[in-house]
Amino acid sequence: MKQVKDKDQHIFYFILALIFLRPSLDILTNWQFEIHPSLPEINVNLLIGGLVFVLAFACLLSKYRQTIATPLFIFIIIFLALAAAAVFYAADGLIASKEFVRLATIFLLYFLAFEVIKNKEQFFLLLKVILASYVIPAAAALVQLAFGYGLADDFGGFQRVFGTFAHPNPFAFYTFLIAALLILLVLSKDLLAKEKRAWYWLAAAIVVFLLLATYSRSALFTLLLFIFFFGILKYRKLLIIGMVVFFAGYLLFPAFQERFWQLLNLDPYGSVVWRFRLWKDMLPVAMWHPWLGHGLGSFTEITEFYR
Repeated sequence: MKQVKDKDQHIFYFILALIFLRPSLDILTNWQFEIHPSLPEINVNLLIGGLVFVLAFACLLSKYRQTIATPLFIFIIIFLALAAAAVFYAADGLIASKEFVRLATIFLLYFLAFEVIKNKEQFFLLLKVILASYVIPAAAALVQLAFGYGLADDFGGFQRVFGTFAHPNPFAFYTFLIAALLILLVLSKDLLAKEKRAWYWLAAAIVVFLLLATYSRSALFTLLLFIFFFGILKYRKLLIIGMVVFFAGYLLFPAFQERFWQLLNLDPYGSVVWRFRLWKDMLPVAMWHPWLGHGLGSFTEITEFYR
């Protein structure tokens, strides 16, 4: 029994280490290298994902009875089986294989976490590590914001921060997750001492500021929905604060105003109209295989071919 507990502890700390490091390594996705000229190019994150996939699969196989009792197990397995089958008819089998490993790793980590996190202490340690994992990406984003090292927007001509991520949009949704956790921790009065709440509010304000600096409309809309539903259901003050922050961001960020009006006015040169045109062009192609699709990761290749 002690050996089982020790093994679970090791798996738990492995998950914590992965959660802490992975956001800081996302930018390495853009760095491709060859192991051998006869093999395709890979990146560091693909190696990490493959290693995690093998380790997680081996661990779950050794305790398969507990794994099959995990909530949503049968639905996840059906989804992964369909994803695996898609590899064989995808436009690019190699890309589809990479996508399958990426998706499967996410669910395998879910199974592992469900198995090894057994008490509140472990759960709160997990939350702390998730919050700590944002420190390095946030520091990188602040440097980008201060010195103009962000990603230039193709349509608006402004700089978008991306932290240690490969693109501003995934960094924006990661930032939303951190902001939501901080806000919920502050609002849940039993989880934080009163003297700590001011610091968490300050951290939440910085995180929301960085979310605005990504200029990601979808992530910002997600944050507004989060604030709206929690404000309507229980926390009225949160709803008021959210409205104040939104209007302050609108008034202080001219680029934010521009992107907001692009969304409402459907600027013909903006990214929203570009997406509508892309969907219109690709909808007939999608209907050629309406049930099974064209395979994982095939959108970019098929789009480039047919457009």
